[in-house]
Amino acid sequence: MSILRSLNATALHARTADLCATNAWVEDNGFTVPAAYSSPSEEQWALSERVALCDLSARQVWSFSGADAASFLSFATLHDAAAMAPARAQETYWCDDGGFVRGQGTLVRRGATEFDLMTPVRDLAWMLDGAQGFEVELCDVTDQRAAIGVAGPLAAALLADTALVTEELHPGDVADVRWRSNRVTVLCLSDCRFALQTPAEDAAVVWDRLWRSGRALGLGVAGAHALDLARIEAGRLKPGVDWLPAQSATSDDKLCLPQDFGVSPGLTRRFNGVDALRRNANGPRRVAVQLAASEAVVTGPLTSKESGAGRVTSVAWSLARDEAVALAWVDQAVAKPGTAVQASGPSGPVAMRVTTVVQGPSA
Repeated sequence: MSILRSLNATALHARTADLCATNAWVEDNGFTVPAAYSSPSEEQWALSERVALCDLSARQVWSFSGADAASFLSFATLHDAAAMAPARAQETYWCDDGGFVRGQGTLVRRGATEFDLMTPVRDLAWMLDGAQGFEVELCDVTDQRAAIGVAGPLAAALLADTALVTEELHPGDVADVRWRSNRVTVLCLSDCRFALQTPAEDAAVVWDRLWRSGRALGLGVAGAHALDLARIEAGRLKPGVDWLPAQSATSDDKLCLPQDFGVSPGLTRRFNGVDALRRNANGPRRVAVQLAASEAVVTGPLTSKESGAGRVTSVAWSLARDEAVALAWVDQAVAKPGTAVQASGPSGPVAMRVTTVVQGPSA
């Protein structure tokens, strides 16, 4: 007997559906989002050479408010939220009592006692349980918000042309603006990647204004497949794909420590899991790397000199680079740029090379 699972439409579904010529959709956190709008070449070109809009509304958003919001988040996550300046964003992780990573997200300080945490990891119940005893109100506001991604080398130019952003933003900056009658929070995630948060009811209007203004810049759209390629090219590990949160791990060898992501939290500060991390303060047991190859590869084992060397977890074909790109966990001995390893392809073994070591945020 099959059980039908209902899926939700994002606040931008009417706009994305009009543009989705392929009618190809994927599920993300219980929502449907376009897998691909048109052709891979068009979407990759927009992201790498111009600018593209993306519907990011499926990502969960949890709001924290109250006198203990900063102290609770400083305890719950690896980053000292109390030390964050207002209008700043920080990528962070959180651990279980054993020091193993449960989740990852972007923490935004909106004010003295107000924070948002945006995450692809389903872990709200654990956060709610941990908040007991703190003077903090924690709410899931995913359905009340929409998020528009603006990505590509001309992303900042688009925001400037629309007068949405009137001053230069740097990675980690957050700007709350009143854009005519619409409320928009602009997060600068990198030099060419922004996330625009709006109330759900304002989303379509904000999208339309960006769409009209972006025509002169060659504005396009990017679906889940193109965004996944951009993620792999940028070396961003995805929970549930490249690593398993501790609550989902099926064996001890699938558990991740912060140091596995290149994150070294200050062990003198009190946060959940710190006691276990003090007892296990060794270096990373494995290293995340980006790989490249001249032909297609598939996920699976890696070898070096006929011995096991790691495992490929994400793969994609980059039209711009005309090569396969991948993310993998490897032994420290091969975690050096230029190191040759061997993966599997659709027709047999494929030679790959390590291009970069993937690093997480500083803690």
